[in-house]
Amino acid sequence: MTTQTTIDAADAVVSLLNAAGLAEGITFARTFVVEFDPDDLDSPKGSVFPASIELGRATRTEDSEDHAIEVGVGRRLTGADGESTDIETQLATVEEVLGVLRAAANRKISTPDDSTELLFFSAEARLFIPELLRKRIALSVVRVVYRGFA
Repeated sequence: MTTQTTIDAADAVVSLLNAAGLAEGITFARTFVVEFDPDDLDSPKGSVFPASIELGRATRTEDSEDHAIEVGVGRRLTGADGESTDIETQLATVEEVLGVLRAAANRKISTPDDSTELLFFSAEARLFIPELLRKRIALSVVRVVYRGFA
């Protein structure tokens, strides 16, 4: 089990999302400190964060490693007239991110040296962070888990 594998998985997720050409043209970047400064949200922003590693039992003789990666999409809500449109656009972007990560072609990712293959295991979307909505910021987080076998 290595944290570098989780970082490599996060980098692979960045590559998948940036190659997908999402409708809004958001460019994703891997980060270790997730920050969504309201002043930086004049346009939507995407971040990918290596979140956790969990060691589990796959079979009687084999362990599994789950590498959790979090993908954040943030935007400022522009105003009363545009708020509904902003929310709908945010939800469409989250759905698009989930679609890219669940796509059959993206179910397997590898570390840069091809020493480890990770298989898509699960994805979960937290549509909005309530505390930020009160501040007129829409932040959605998609947590994707890739499983490797040790």
